[in-house]
Amino acid sequence: MIEGIIGEAVKRVTVDAGIASIGLEVIEAMKLLDDNKTRNNVLVQEQQRKQAGISGMPTIVFNLESAISGYI
Repeated sequence: MIEGIIGEAVKRVTVDAGIASIGLEVIEAMKLLDDNKTRNNVLVQEQQRKQAGISGMPTIVFNLESAISGYI
């Protein structure tokens, strides 16, 4: 049990550091990550992209019908 709590704390510190390293507001970003509605919206969007065959960034989508993935 304690290992799980410590593991989650380490993950959270790692995420905090990553957020800060790209210049985002850590507190605001963590609020979004902790929000179930926001998390579910992201998961739905991720599933839609997977179903559309998008697996990399950047991806350009044309008229929601075709896409080009990868560096141009």
